[in-house]
Parts: sequence; structure tokens; C-alpha cells
Amino acid sequence: MIQLKNPGIGMTHHRNKSNYSRTGRFRKLFPLLMLLVLFSAGCDHGKRQQELKEREAQVAIKEQELAAREQQLQVLEQELKSRQNGMDSMATDTSFEYQPWLVGRWDVKMDCVETGCPGSAIGDTKTEQWEIAYQGRSIIARVLVNNTVTRVYTGSYDSQMLKLMSQSYEEDPAKTTVMHIRLQQVAEGRLEGVREIDRPENCRIVYNLQLTRP
Repeated sequence: MIQLKNPGIGMTHHRNKSNYSRTGRFRKLFPLLMLLVLFSAGCDHGKRQQELKEREAQVAIKEQELAAREQQLQVLEQELKSRQNGMDSMATDTSFEYQPWLVGRWDVKMDCVETGCPGSAIGDTKTEQWEIAYQGRSIIARVLVNNTVTRVYTGSYDSQMLKLMSQSYEEDPAKTTVMHIRLQQVAEGRLEGVREIDRPENCRIVYNLQLTRP
């Protein structure tokens, strides 16, 4: 009698062989997969390190710029204090006399008579209103536009001349603007003089000033 082979045994053997084949392939590919993962992680880490170094370099540059700007501002502040001290010493002289007629509001007209700056031209006219007062022995002139203070001049009255100055502080210290004003009384309730504006790069503007009571 012919005995038939059990088909189940053959199928089981075939599946075992197939599983073994897949396992073998996986074992061969596993090291390669690990290398790819490690390589990818290494690239990401290197990229992050590079970005971190770039950010640190940018922060260092910003800190250096800030330190330089602070130093420049300190120098400018010291110069302003020195000038103010000089004005104060003049004002505290025994010849100091209070000038009550200066105190109060003045209408100011300015005519440009000299300019070496772009954006301005000879013949330009401006009008402002100033509030002049004493602060101790110094004179303060507040510039008003729509009743809002836009600038403050400080100075003194000496030898029948009112001398004022103002200095602006910009984000870039190289753009600092200095203004000097000299005025004399030409009649009761009337002052005349000049305002000189000095900016970097040989930029200078001169205005003729007329101050009258409103």
C-alpha cells in the first residue's frame, strides 16, 4: 500500500524556511539601518551645533555694539554736563542778574540763511512757540508744538546776550545733532539772533531768529 505524505508537514517546513529567510535578511539589513539612523542623528546634531555657534556669535556682536554705544553715550553725557557746568558757573557769577522780562511765552520765526544739508534750503521758514523760564540760575526754553514740548534748550543770559544750546541723542551716536542759539534784545518784547545746527558729515544749517510776544 502506498502511503501519502502529510501535506501539513510540508507546508510547515516551507513556512519555517520562509521565516528564516526573512529573519536572515533583517539581520543583514539591521546594521545598515542603524548606521543610517546614527548618521542622520549626527547630521542633525552637527547642524544644531552650527546654528548654536552662529547665534552665540550674533549675541556677542550685539553685546559689543551695545557696549560701544553705551560708552559713546557716556562720553556725550559727560560733554553735556561739562558744558552745563560751564554755563552754571557763568550764571553763578556775582554779576548775575535776574531778567524777568525773558520769562513767559514767545512766538518764534526762523528763516534759513545758510545750509549744507540735504532736505533743507535757503529761504525755508519755520514757526514755533517757546516757553522761557528760570531753573535755578539757568534759563530753560521749552519748544511747544500744539502745547506739547518737543525740545528743550538750556543756557544763560550774559553780557546782554541769551545763549542757549540743545543736544539730541540718537540710536546711532554718529547722528547726534547739536544746536546753538544766540539772541539779543532789540526792542521791548523783541529778540533777534541766530540758531546754528551742526550735524555729522559737515552738515550745518543757520537760521535767523525773531522772537516776539504773542
